[in-house]
Amino acid sequence: MLREFGPSQLRSVVGLLPRPFVSLLYNLRSRGLLPTWLAKWAQRGYRRTDQQIPHGVGAGLLFNPGNSIVSYALGLVEPDVQAVLERHLKAGSTFYDIGANVGFFTVIGARLVAPGGRVHSFEPHSDNAAALRHNVALNGFTHVTLWEAAVSSTGGDAQLYLTDTSALATLRAPGSAASPEPSVTVKCVAVDELLAQGRLDPPDVVKIDVEGSEPDVLDAMARTLERYRPVIVCELHDTNQAVGAKLRALGYVVTDLSDGSPIESAAANAHVLALPR
Repeated sequence: MLREFGPSQLRSVVGLLPRPFVSLLYNLRSRGLLPTWLAKWAQRGYRRTDQQIPHGVGAGLLFNPGNSIVSYALGLVEPDVQAVLERHLKAGSTFYDIGANVGFFTVIGARLVAPGGRVHSFEPHSDNAAALRHNVALNGFTHVTLWEAAVSSTGGDAQLYLTDTSALATLRAPGSAASPEPSVTVKCVAVDELLAQGRLDPPDVVKIDVEGSEPDVLDAMARTLERYRPVIVCELHDTNQAVGAKLRALGYVVTDLSDGSPIESAAANAHVLALPR
């Protein structure tokens, strides 16, 4: 019976389900509590397919998750981060999406800052960058600039180590310890330098999700943060101490996005909110 129930029918049914129920299924899958066969069957209706997001701040936007997280297509990924963008981005704002992946937060940000705003997305993985361009074009957005590069204080090139899921690629500087994963060489850029050259608009909100390179990203935009004081939402990757110290030194109050507790006591993979004093 399930084999006869195709991808388009699956998407239609999920779009009609109440958000709490879909959220429950998503959470069960994230925690490994759904049978593998069921999760794979459900994902086939979403991967590499253009579709309309049914839930969340991005509801109604067109999106294709490519080879990344299929749950982007449901609109339920990281609802707290979505809420931050909705609260702080207004028409005319400028949004930086650093570690943009296939553009889920890019297209949400592009909707929220229109008319008159700008989105600058930074993504070094070539497959992700291609998917991001596709998702931007699907929605007809012309105010998004894609930088196919990693943000780093060192500039030059670095090795991007790849995984089966394109959302989990990690950046390492030349000379780092060898890794068994395949890698590609990618370009690195520093936000401070691009802004000084007049190639970027000053940010109002910055989202960072860079699989452990958060401290280096903050170094690459320290002058920008000191001068323009954007709101920052950042996913940690066991970088609590370093991220907290750097942001406090730059004059930010930093808390766990989920409950407002100190960043040092947050989970290793928590999202944190940094607000200028």
